[in-house]
Amino acid sequence: MDFQAKIVPAAFLAGVAIFLITRGQKRKKKLFLSPLNNAAGFPIKRPASKTSDAYPHINSINDLHRLSADQPGVPSPLPPLLSRDFKRVDLNDLRVLQFNLLARGLSSPPANGGFVLTPAASLNFDGYRRYRLLEEILRFQPDIVTLEELDQYDDFFEPLMNKFGYDSVYQPKLDAPGLTVWNEKMKEEDKSQQVPYNSDGSAIFWRRDILEGVDCHSMNFKSEKDLPWSQVAVTVRLLNKKNKKTFLVACTHLKAKPLYEKRRVQQITQLLDRFFSMRLFDTEPLILTGDFNADPDTREAQPNVYETTSKKMNSSYKLFYGAEPAFTTCKVRKKGESCHTIDYIFVSNGAHVTSCLSVPTRESLPKERIPTWSYPSDHLSIGADVNLWPSPPPTEKEKKEKKKKDAIGRIHHYDTAARDAAVAEDKKFERSEGNRYIQNDDL
Repeated sequence: MDFQAKIVPAAFLAGVAIFLITRGQKRKKKLFLSPLNNAAGFPIKRPASKTSDAYPHINSINDLHRLSADQPGVPSPLPPLLSRDFKRVDLNDLRVLQFNLLARGLSSPPANGGFVLTPAASLNFDGYRRYRLLEEILRFQPDIVTLEELDQYDDFFEPLMNKFGYDSVYQPKLDAPGLTVWNEKMKEEDKSQQVPYNSDGSAIFWRRDILEGVDCHSMNFKSEKDLPWSQVAVTVRLLNKKNKKTFLVACTHLKAKPLYEKRRVQQITQLLDRFFSMRLFDTEPLILTGDFNADPDTREAQPNVYETTSKKMNSSYKLFYGAEPAFTTCKVRKKGESCHTIDYIFVSNGAHVTSCLSVPTRESLPKERIPTWSYPSDHLSIGADVNLWPSPPPTEKEKKEKKKKDAIGRIHHYDTAARDAAVAEDKKFERSEGNRYIQNDDL
């Protein structure tokens, strides 16, 4: 049949085009987290949910940049976000981004998070920071995003990350510190000028065009007396649509303050035990991320959180650079400057890391460090490109066969080269003899 003679209604073609474009963007199902043990009745407060329709004016990173620049008091031109380097080596690797956002409830007036040198206007969450936070996430085009201190999931990050092609799961803390600030530490006149604070928590986002959520769980950390602590973890099993293989991702935010290292060791031990028990098979890959609130070399507990985790998994930055970043958080409060390495991306044994997101030097930061106009959180995002299923190393037999083939190839190359050289020499001789005969004839 002549294709041009086949008439297809324009409306039908348009419908097919729209279906093909949006097919990979629609979520197949909503994942629901397992319920937390909250026998003590700790408070959890979440904002009212919104859909992406609530943000028709946000469709690109440029829109986020424009909205940030349009707020009163923002420097003109808008300072670019801190310069970072994150080069992709292999497009088949999974790009993981880990980021503590700095909760709205821990950075708002009147205390402004205690950041004594940070411009107060740069901490405005609704008018400035939320746009720059999303810009920082999206500019690296991650496949998986893990977030902590997220207290505006339902009304901002979920609808917009959904709009940009991500599915997600989220678990707020029990009795989050922002609620304590709002309920016990703020004056009524300060409350009257703000929207009430919400519980902050941890979330995992993934690109739905390449990954599919299979199942998810949340968990409490518990004391020796089996009482729940406010800190939580969230896990999700993802299916790689390309190779049809599954892997697990976990995100957590451990107890803060240096004196609580022993509690953090208990928390990470509980998470590791639960995380490894969730595997469908012994080699199912694992990715563990979070704000551990623990430096690699702290001696508040032995083994510490970093050492406990490193016994079972490998730090991405340690694998790639041979060492952790100099810092992942750097801020100035009343007691002075405080810079620490406390954010991590761990991967299971056998995974390869082909690239990591660079960390700026302390000297390159402004005097107020972070947060500031050029960076919206007191933590840097960190990132890693991970190959969870690298090709296995060659066996001894395969090495011998390759060596033999290489040797044969060298012999073939030598024979070919020798033959070509001989042919070239013969032609050269023929030309020289011909010239001699012509010269003799002329005589």
